[in-house]
Amino acid sequence: MQLFIVVSTVAGLAFVVAAVRTGAWGALLLGGFFLTGAASFRLSMFGRRSLGKRVRETWDASGFAIRVGLRPHRPLALLCTALSTAMMFGTGVLLLESPEGKALMWVLLPLPLLLVPDSVRGLLATGREVVLTPRAIIYRGWSYDIEVPWEDIERVRSTRSNPWVPAIRFDLRPSSSERAVMHKFVAWLDPKPRPDNFQIPVLAVDMPWELVALAARMVCVQAHQRPAQLREHGMPTLTNSGV
Repeated sequence: MQLFIVVSTVAGLAFVVAAVRTGAWGALLLGGFFLTGAASFRLSMFGRRSLGKRVRETWDASGFAIRVGLRPHRPLALLCTALSTAMMFGTGVLLLESPEGKALMWVLLPLPLLLVPDSVRGLLATGREVVLTPRAIIYRGWSYDIEVPWEDIERVRSTRSNPWVPAIRFDLRPSSSERAVMHKFVAWLDPKPRPDNFQIPVLAVDMPWELVALAARMVCVQAHQRPAQLREHGMPTLTNSGV
């Protein structure tokens, strides 16, 4: 997949250079298609570790909490996908000679652009985060919010149920009655929550595997031990500063 991204990037740059030299709009759109497609794959499948730059601890009326800010990679990947698809159809409009083919491209062209408002809203959204408290874990995503007490979580693990979206999966106990509060988006920017689990995209958080370990620890310990566990191990684990 990395080779595909490199080849697409090189091809896109070549088409853009050719378009600049010749003034051919078709080459420009084709170059944009390759470049935004490569960016979409890069954002969707590959991330980077940053040592807790988006992690902070807070004290408020509800007590101590650790907040992990979400990277905006999901709405940015959606924006790149929408633009890439639109450019592909635009190239078809310019290059196809068949009237039927041109008509079909014109019909399809606006469809991916319907995703642009959602992606822009996602990029501009504030307060998208994972919050760990001694009582519960709170996920404030782009498509939904959910708050689940640690007692209602049966297991925490990494998953690739969707190969395009590696995620941290929280399996809920059958007795859990927590339900997600949905946001009004056309496109899903998060893995869809289910009655028995919800998932956090791995690439959306700093230090995702450390977050898995900390959450699993919070699930396993007794309720009276959780405040001390979170204060003593939370920030060192999520910032890789030692436990």
